[in-house]
Amino acid sequence: MKKKNSSRIIVFVVIFVVLLLLAGGGFFLFKMLTGLKSLAISADFAEQELDVNKDYTFTIMSDPTSANLKSLEYITDDATASFGSTGANDGKAILHTGAEGTITICVKKADIESNYLTFTVVDQAAKAAAEQAAAEAEAAAAEQARLEAEAAAAAEAEALAAENSKELIVTTDTVKIRATPSLDGEILNLADKGESYTRLEETEDGWSKIEFNGGEAYIKSDYVKVTTEEELLKIQQEKEDAELKEKEDASKKKEQTTTTAAATDDTKAAADAKAAADAKAAADAKALADAQALAAAQAATAAAAVPGHPFTDKNGQSTVFTNDEWNYFVNQWSYTGEAEEMISHHTIGELRTLYDATH
Repeated sequence: MKKKNSSRIIVFVVIFVVLLLLAGGGFFLFKMLTGLKSLAISADFAEQELDVNKDYTFTIMSDPTSANLKSLEYITDDATASFGSTGANDGKAILHTGAEGTITICVKKADIESNYLTFTVVDQAAKAAAEQAAAEAEAAAAEQARLEAEAAAAAEAEALAAENSKELIVTTDTVKIRATPSLDGEILNLADKGESYTRLEETEDGWSKIEFNGGEAYIKSDYVKVTTEEELLKIQQEKEDAELKEKEDASKKKEQTTTTAAATDDTKAAADAKAAADAKAAADAKALADAQALAAAQAATAAAAVPGHPFTDKNGQSTVFTNDEWNYFVNQWSYTGEAEEMISHHTIGELRTLYDATH
């Protein structure tokens, strides 16, 4: 009987263990089939910039879709904001924004974490007000620019009208420039004939207001006439041509005077040179005559001292010429001033032939 009861107990234990194993395996299999594998969140709105102090909803997705999402952890990096479940167990989450800046959110369960979503939070009302103020400022600036452009255009038109009303005038005689349009007005300067000025206007009582030394002055209209740039240039050119001709005439006259003076100087120099040459020729002639006279005197003295004149020619032959012969030879070459030297260059025969040919 005891043995039979033991067998029953063993059977019951085995059955219990089998059932326990089956239950544990089934639970493990259930957990594997229904356990959370991944999480993801997505925004239920299209805005990229979120407004402050507003609510925004998100959808939470899981794999598997039947996973229990009750114990999720809702994470945000902005302490002024709040992020959590809607409480309706509908797979939704709600974000309530706080201050301006950036905010990043995600959900987490155990070690499974969803994707991160980051948004910029701005004060939409302040931003709209700033944009409105900027638009108004831009419009005001545009309006100011338009007004300034209109004012500039008006000023330019006025300046152009004033410029067009100006006239170029030239004085027809010497005339006084006065500070006021009156014969009693202060005289500022005296304008010569042919000077040009810009006339700003002409008064009814015969005065012309002109530009003068950076200011304004007056001149009698009876002594001016309206001219043009072309006419003024022509007058100035004629004046310059006249001045140039006057200078050229003066230069030519000076040149002629200089040439005449130079010619006079050259004539005087030539006369002085001729006089000097004539004086030198006269001196040379006198010197030659003096030399000839001296030679004749010396010859006469020598002739008186000896009955003849001994002579040795260039070949070394010696003889004695008579005084008449020697005086003839000396007179023959006395013009050189070196008669005896000239005689010594001849032979005795040449000298006697010369003497015999003439006696």
